[in-house]
Amino acid sequence: MTNLSCFQPSHHVPIWMGILNVTPDSFSDGGEACSLHDQIEKAEKLIKDGTHILDLGGESTRPGAPCVPEDIELQRLLPIVRELRRLHPEIPLSIDTRKASVAHSLLEEGVAIINDVSGGRFNPEILQETAQKNAFYVLMHSRATPDEMQHTQHCTYIDLFDDIFHFFDDGIQRAVFAGIPPEKIILDVGLGFAKTAEQCWDLVNHYERFINRYPDFFHLIGHSRKSFFKTIVADPDPKARDTATLKLTQQLAPLSNKIIFRIHNVALHARAYP
Repeated sequence: MTNLSCFQPSHHVPIWMGILNVTPDSFSDGGEACSLHDQIEKAEKLIKDGTHILDLGGESTRPGAPCVPEDIELQRLLPIVRELRRLHPEIPLSIDTRKASVAHSLLEEGVAIINDVSGGRFNPEILQETAQKNAFYVLMHSRATPDEMQHTQHCTYIDLFDDIFHFFDDGIQRAVFAGIPPEKIILDVGLGFAKTAEQCWDLVNHYERFINRYPDFFHLIGHSRKSFFKTIVADPDPKARDTATLKLTQQLAPLSNKIIFRIHNVALHARAYP
């Protein structure tokens, strides 16, 4: 895989990254796909619905989530990765992990993208592991760890946009130094990671600043069912935020054809972009 654009049916259809969590405690769908049978069933539906990339996670990164041991994360991910590579070799797999050893094992299985919510802070070696397999790397802005990231001190910024710009500039430099080509670096502002609801809305409502500053990079937006939608959706069920998620997708998609949308409800989005 040399260019993510090859997964776009046309410039009128964004790239859909379908979410497949194999965790018991993810904020929206934890426990829904713990058996391999259920995981395959959910993956098949996501693919049928129009997913271009599957993002698999074996460790919840919701606010307050504890760190999962590496062996447990691999036990959750290896079976489904191997089965999906066998059943659907045409679908690129992304792994949501911040651990270098987990990335190493799954890159050996043929995954195409390492989606690191720590931006290389948790295990800097993850950059070299990604580079050695010529895979894509998602560089996400965050602070602290999931169990502490929403504490007030981590959500306080002198200038939120400048902080993320500096983080990206430094992270891109570190990734390139590790051997990852710039065209294989994907930028993610980290909605909900050490950010208040107000800050998240500020980022998405002025997202053109990131497109303008980094026009040659792909961007990943992980807005699906996030808690900042509570400000406009009264229903506490995260799945009730799907329509609001789609509306925000439709707001952001015209900014660039190089945006990847990481979403739970692929069917709803695909219907809006026939």
